[in-house]
Amino acid sequence: MGKLVEQDIRHYLPAWIRERCGITVDRVRRLRMNNIAEFDC
Repeated sequence: MGKLVEQDIRHYLPAWIRERCGITVDRVRRLRMNNIAEFDC
């Protein structure tokens, strides 16, 4: 279930950020920091 939600977020997040904040996002990727936290950016 989590994978499906992440896929949807990755698809819609750039447009949402552009509409809300006026920032263009070229890509969304997963970033893992110190094997502790995971961020989508």
